[in-house]
Amino acid sequence: MKDKIDLTIKPTMGCNMKCKHCFNGNAFVTTDMLKVTTAIELVKKACREYKNIKIIFHGGEPSLAGLHFYKTFFERIKSFEQQYGTRFNILFTTNGLLLTDEFIDLLNANSVFINISFDGPYNDLLRQKTKIVQDIIFKVRDKGGKFRCFCTLSKQSVPRLKEIYDWFKYNKLNFKTLPVERRGYAKTNDKIIMEPTDLVSQFETVYRYWLTDKECQISYSTFEEFANLRRNVQYRKFWFGRKIALNPDGKLYVFGRPNDVNYEIGTPYDIEKISECFESKGYIQYLNTLEKIRNSRCSKCESSVVCGGVNINIAHLYVDEMQLIDQSCIQSNMIFQRILNVNDLVITDFRNGKSDKYNSFIQNIYSDYINC
Repeated sequence: MKDKIDLTIKPTMGCNMKCKHCFNGNAFVTTDMLKVTTAIELVKKACREYKNIKIIFHGGEPSLAGLHFYKTFFERIKSFEQQYGTRFNILFTTNGLLLTDEFIDLLNANSVFINISFDGPYNDLLRQKTKIVQDIIFKVRDKGGKFRCFCTLSKQSVPRLKEIYDWFKYNKLNFKTLPVERRGYAKTNDKIIMEPTDLVSQFETVYRYWLTDKECQISYSTFEEFANLRRNVQYRKFWFGRKIALNPDGKLYVFGRPNDVNYEIGTPYDIEKISECFESKGYIQYLNTLEKIRNSRCSKCESSVVCGGVNINIAHLYVDEMQLIDQSCIQSNMIFQRILNVNDLVITDFRNGKSDKYNSFIQNIYSDYINC
């Protein structure tokens, strides 16, 4: 048995919102709805080969598949847990609009981690139905659900990052911040794309504040990832060989983002083993394309060690334009270097016995530097 596989399942590319920055944009115009039996077939074959399966429901808006889809799906994979001894980690990425009490209870009963797209006090800048979704988020929180908010930063909201942080902290909502990039609807929208220098400056300022905020009782995922950055350690390992996606058309693709529709790797019905996907023509073509891009760029980048080319991988999954990939790399490099400089100072403080001022998260992950 192999250890782990990540499966992104997209029941539909349809959506009940039209966010101004949507990375899908008009890339998907079909209204296909994935058959739940196809999703179950994929998971069943994965269970025969892998001990730990991470399932990410994405889209489009996955809640549009309806309660029956998920009731059927969860019932079947419970039988797989017993039959194969598989351990599941299930995530559900949604705009939250259709999360009724019954839907929330179903997700909670199956230990699903819910990622809800919501931009806090500036949600109206990019999204709709703010009051409705906010009330649903509070309901998920009050029902004890496992969740966090995905907060997108735009040109207008990024100068208010400290205010956004305080809002999530006050409302006891875990969150992660994701900057708008030139993809999908945002590709030509200069009204919402911030300058990288503005983003990096705000990230550093609020990150420095968060480091010593002992009153913080929530998880701010972005800064927790920042805190783990080290100059000689790759911050995120590649998922190659363990991540594939099932789209509404019933076909498998390499990762589950817009650009990977260029790399079809089969269907759940015409493969004997999931691992065959990683030996397919489409997957090998993807790896070769990515390696050419990395070889032409990474050696020139001062963040090549800590990044390891992961940013190119992520950027290429969304777009197939070198200019946009370069812009993404420039922004990421700026963030890496600025945050690494801050983390160097934190390490120095811990080595010099000045650790008391930092929050509990930092106290924990930097404890190895005490008395070093």
